[in-house]
Amino acid sequence: VTPVFDVGSYAPYRELGRPFIDQCYKQPLPDYGMEVYVPAVTGGAEVASQTEGNTVAEKVVTAGYLSGGLITVAGEAIVSQQLLDRCGPNFAFDKMIFDQIERDYAPKIDIKTLEKALEKATTQEWSGNSGAFVLIEKEKAGGFLGQISKAKAAMRTASGTILDPTHLFLTQSRWDYITAFADVNGRPLISSDKQGPFNAVAAGRPDGKEGIEGETGWELSGLPVFQDGSIPNQGTTTQDQAIVGDLQEVWVYEGPAVTKVIPQTLAEKLQVICQRYSYWTAIVRYEKAITVINGTAMKAPSYTN
Repeated sequence: VTPVFDVGSYAPYRELGRPFIDQCYKQPLPDYGMEVYVPAVTGGAEVASQTEGNTVAEKVVTAGYLSGGLITVAGEAIVSQQLLDRCGPNFAFDKMIFDQIERDYAPKIDIKTLEKALEKATTQEWSGNSGAFVLIEKEKAGGFLGQISKAKAAMRTASGTILDPTHLFLTQSRWDYITAFADVNGRPLISSDKQGPFNAVAAGRPDGKEGIEGETGWELSGLPVFQDGSIPNQGTTTQDQAIVGDLQEVWVYEGPAVTKVIPQTLAEKLQVICQRYSYWTAIVRYEKAITVINGTAMKAPSYTN
């Protein structure tokens, strides 16, 4: 029987995406320069009651600049001219190459943005219950939900900042672990309308489908929950981290992808370079815009039979 090859599509090498950077505040990349500067007020003014004939309150407003250096993010693959010319009908091999380069670019730029956001983030150490992860505590403002609320309260009351958190980011493993929690009667604490919730601690998507990464459709402590497999562990440990943040204050400058097919460089070997590059930088306008929840309570999830 003559074989049939479905070359119109292919099974790509799949990688993680870019859920964190896609939730940040996107700014247009300037047309020139390798450094981006944003003016920032570092000390506020002063207002006080003034009685007739007395001096009005006065305070010098101080300011400076926040800056981010542009980096070039690039990748390429070398292929033969014969492959491009003779790979078969209905299949553009160069498109497949650029698709795979773009698939590797997505998690790499996501990681760079996470690293920038976490560079000076507020760290909230949490030991849990004797080192164990606890979602909620009876008649207490404790557990993981308490840690989220604690981070939110700190962000909303910090002098000179006063931010409103917008996102909660977790690894997929941590979120799946949280969704497995049940109360003393065996009822799930995070359940969709499909399951008929009784005492759910999370409001969310009625069909209960969280997806692989990005928005889960659920909320914990009033924050929409997002999954991102690129969130780094705490240092060299196996302890993962949760991120509470106002992502409108993480400004991302990302240039468009530039793709090139360059035959000249390796012409003596009839080889072609398929190349892709772009420019990127990020500026966190307020250090307190990001809070990281980590510690011994965030050790690798453990499931019981």
